[in-house]
Amino acid sequence: MLWRTFQRMGAPDGMTEGAGLLRRWMWALDGFAKSLAGSPLPGPGEWYWLPSRVIPAPGDVEPITEFPLFTFLYSDLHAHMIVLMLALFVIAWGLSFVLAMRNAGKQVDTYTGRQVDTYTGRQVDTYTGRQVDTYTGRQVDTYTRTQVDTEHGTRNHALSEVEGTQHREASLWDGTPNSQLASPNPRLASPNPQHATLITDYWSLITFPIVFGALVLGALYPTNTWDAFTYMPLAAIAVAYALFNAFPVGGWKPLLRVQSQPTLTKAGQPTEVGFANVGATLVARLTFSLAGALTLLALARIFYQPYFYWFGSGYGQIDAWRGGHTPLSSYFTHWGVFLFLIFAWMVWETREWMASTPLSSLTKLKPYQLIVELSLAAFFVTLIYLLYRGAVISLIALPMAVWAALLILRPGQSDAKRWVLFMVGTSLVLTIAVEVVVLVGDIGRMNTVFKLYLQAWTMLAVSAAAALGWTLPAVPRWRTRWRGIWQVGLTLLLAGAAFFTVTGTLDKIRDRMNSEVPHTLDSMTYMETSTFWDSVDMRLGQDYRAIRWMQDNAQGSPVI
Repeated sequence: MLWRTFQRMGAPDGMTEGAGLLRRWMWALDGFAKSLAGSPLPGPGEWYWLPSRVIPAPGDVEPITEFPLFTFLYSDLHAHMIVLMLALFVIAWGLSFVLAMRNAGKQVDTYTGRQVDTYTGRQVDTYTGRQVDTYTGRQVDTYTRTQVDTEHGTRNHALSEVEGTQHREASLWDGTPNSQLASPNPRLASPNPQHATLITDYWSLITFPIVFGALVLGALYPTNTWDAFTYMPLAAIAVAYALFNAFPVGGWKPLLRVQSQPTLTKAGQPTEVGFANVGATLVARLTFSLAGALTLLALARIFYQPYFYWFGSGYGQIDAWRGGHTPLSSYFTHWGVFLFLIFAWMVWETREWMASTPLSSLTKLKPYQLIVELSLAAFFVTLIYLLYRGAVISLIALPMAVWAALLILRPGQSDAKRWVLFMVGTSLVLTIAVEVVVLVGDIGRMNTVFKLYLQAWTMLAVSAAAALGWTLPAVPRWRTRWRGIWQVGLTLLLAGAAFFTVTGTLDKIRDRMNSEVPHTLDSMTYMETSTFWDSVDMRLGQDYRAIRWMQDNAQGSPVI
């Protein structure tokens, strides 16, 4: 804001539009010299108002680049203020659902009564205390530390995990020799008594959060409809991802209580061991996750059906934006702090990924060469198109969005980091969208930028905070030069951002419509002595007396 102010102070008639960078620097230096000589800096109201209009729009209405502190400082109880609480809830709810399904981490094999750790791929037999590696088909006795090859029927020959020696071992359940295991074990011939509890817990873990989440998500529509089109897909993707990872090991039938006992191999081992053998195919998992996401969206609509029945809107179409675009200087002014924190964290994440991945691993991409080449081509075509449309900020936003998407694919990446990376990519795409499309009926692109920028701000603020938390422990490991650059850059950016907190707040306190009105939150007291100018001078005391008369004399709630 000071940069633009110094330019206007030095420019003839205060007009800076269309000037080159060198000319702007000359005007800024001239304006700075004038301020030292005693010329006043921004007038009343500009300290808090101008930061909410950082994108210039010569000959058009400036887009609103509002942010939460300005929202609450200005204190208009508008929809975008009320929905902030719901937006933060959606972000927290989405992550908590993903972590709950992952951290519950024990998927239920409803045939055998086992639970499966989705990280290790092992099942835990509730009778023997053994774990089952669902990929090798071997059980691990947690007491003797021996593995048992259940796939080939050699259940009495175990390989010690510790010593690497073979041992003779009796039956896994009741001590009978291997030759007697052709008869199914009685414990497996009948349903595990824990099945009902396990199934109920599994469905409860899914059902209640989805119902509650839908109740809150549906409230986005009547609160601030713009946000529904961003946060509803965000929440649906969270549910789909969580359920994809938490698909029941026992497949569909056990969850529906269709089949009560498993099929046994000759060795007496249930055949339903591991994802590949129990019908948990990719198609089944995708179907399961998609059903959960659609259920969430459907419930959010059903819960608020009376609202939709009576709701009507004059805005429902988008069109290509053909006006001015956001310069990089304005983009960095608005997003600089967040982009700095997120960029530094993503660099470190990439460095750690590369350090832990041998170069030979690139050969694994050979089968996907065509997909990689097509993706690169699509990226450059999209970037060229956006630049052709004038969206110069895509030079920053698009590569970072794609970068975030690639980091999501990092093996072993935590769900929390994937959630943050997904929000980063979504937010950056929103900032690109306002450069190429606009809501039909908007004033310029004032409200299109306003609404989508606030959504991006909410997600980037949370993401940048998380990025800082993950970066700080790694900073001591950085080289001294890079650590110094990061610390100085962060200090300057945070100091600049905090500058608004002081100057904007104090300026808003001083910038009053009527300085003679006492300081109060009671609007009726304000009206008694205040006036409002709109072509003519209006004394709000007359409105005050009219309101009081109606309160004393009007019966019921008549339409006035």
